[in-house]
Amino acid sequence: MAFDPVQEDYEHMVLRFCQSEASSSVSEAAHELQDFGTRYAKERDSLPQKDSDRAFHLVSEAALIIDYRLPFAADNAVDDLVTKAQKLLSEALVLDRGNLDAQRMLAAAQSNTFEGYYRYLLEHEAEAKTTSEKMAEEAKTATSEEERSLICRLALAPYLRWIAAEADRALICGHYRQSIEFAKKAIRLDPSDEAGAHLTAAYALAKLEDANGFTDLLEYVQHESLPRSAWLDIANISIDFRLGFIDEARVGLRHILERYPEADTVLIQQHELPDGVYSRLPVETGSEDELILAVSEAAVLLQEGRDSQERGTLASWIASEVPALQAQTGRRGTLSHQGQKGDGR
Repeated sequence: MAFDPVQEDYEHMVLRFCQSEASSSVSEAAHELQDFGTRYAKERDSLPQKDSDRAFHLVSEAALIIDYRLPFAADNAVDDLVTKAQKLLSEALVLDRGNLDAQRMLAAAQSNTFEGYYRYLLEHEAEAKTTSEKMAEEAKTATSEEERSLICRLALAPYLRWIAAEADRALICGHYRQSIEFAKKAIRLDPSDEAGAHLTAAYALAKLEDANGFTDLLEYVQHESLPRSAWLDIANISIDFRLGFIDEARVGLRHILERYPEADTVLIQQHELPDGVYSRLPVETGSEDELILAVSEAAVLLQEGRDSQERGTLASWIASEVPALQAQTGRRGTLSHQGQKGDGR
């Protein structure tokens, strides 16, 4: 339920290679595919590609800097990394003015407020949709169903990330119902929800204390055979807690402690990390990383009603409940990631 910029860059190149290297036999096709892998790894520039493919490669490099390196960089390296990433994104737009990811990521960097970035996404969404649809028109010339499917998916992905960003920014800015509507839009376009928009919707529903809406969301997750993630568990705990079902909330908390490695420390420390700009970071289901990311994004729930200790009501309750519950489950651990403050939600 997340986009991988490196994998997507690879898929762009596979598509272009297949379009330019028509095979006359199965053995020839197998040889060409093997040749592609070697050239992609060692001589990427020798492969057939358009300016749009080169632009996406620059975006993928910028994404690795912003989302994977910057959050853990030393203070004296931050400015250089930011400058490098913005230069890559600007170069991508020179090659392809229609690159939605470069447009969106630069806007995120240049916006002074969360609301300002949210308004940018709203104002330019129609253009993003049109750009995505034009990219998908290439599928009309596809020579196989597999090629057509890949073209359509690569055309839709940047628009899905755009909508998912709208849902996330709406949540952060307090527009909870709009956040849910954006998430629904992304899910309608992609029921498998590679953008993970339903995770954002779970937190928006929790903010609204909408137990019925959350039940509907769980039914969608079950219908699509999506994993029961930490986002859903935390949203469920929040709804139960706010509606006064403390015993049920405690059961949900115990479930997290039993399911996730190092869960006790993660839940007590509640570190915030910067949000992914390209997209939500891909993490393994059931892993410590998944819980760390879900807890970080849950700041919008955890920090509501902050006290003199700078902790919200739910955050304080969880921190006080975990020691007793961890004694029952026999789970103790040490957080393996050094969190940094994110966007202060």
